[in-house]
Amino acid sequence: MNIREAITVSDIPTPGALMGTTGSAQLIQSINESFGASSFFGSAKDIYASVSNAFVENVVRPIQEMGHTLKHMSRTLMNPDEYRPLLTLEEMRYTPPCMQLPIVMYAPVRKLLEQGRISGYGYDPDNLPEEDVFGRLCSNGLVEDILEACGDNDACDLFYEWHDDDPDLTLDEIAAIQETRAAVDYILESTLFDPTDPTSERG
Repeated sequence: MNIREAITVSDIPTPGALMGTTGSAQLIQSINESFGASSFFGSAKDIYASVSNAFVENVVRPIQEMGHTLKHMSRTLMNPDEYRPLLTLEEMRYTPPCMQLPIVMYAPVRKLLEQGRISGYGYDPDNLPEEDVFGRLCSNGLVEDILEACGDNDACDLFYEWHDDDPDLTLDEIAAIQETRAAVDYILESTLFDPTDPTSERG
């Protein structure tokens, strides 16, 4: 039975030690001085410049682009474009595109956008529709004070308004907009953050 002892390498020589210099800066400086150039590496006198450039173009850049693509794909998978409640600043950092207009059309948010105090997802306040259609859909059939609405009667009338060009939203999607707008109210009242860009504060 053979037993081999583990060998641990505790001290690995640095490139400076191997090349007889205490640091890479001194090494590069000595090379530059020997060739009479102030910046040899990456300059026209660098005989390996084409190899270095080819390596960057054919290896480094594709890896970087792949990283950006994977990052975009992961965000898309984790942040599908669907109506859902956004209840925290963290959730609003990744607002689905379909939820952006319902947020920016909300009166308190729209006012801040018109004042130039928030990013508003890049929307131009002058090009926004005049009516907050999402607010109207959310208020359909809503009775804020049931006792006042009923008065001396045992029932009250519920009012609904739809237009032919209204967005086709389910009850769950409307509820998601209502809950998100309530969260926006809380954020505006209790913080200085921009709900359309939670990484920044309102101006």
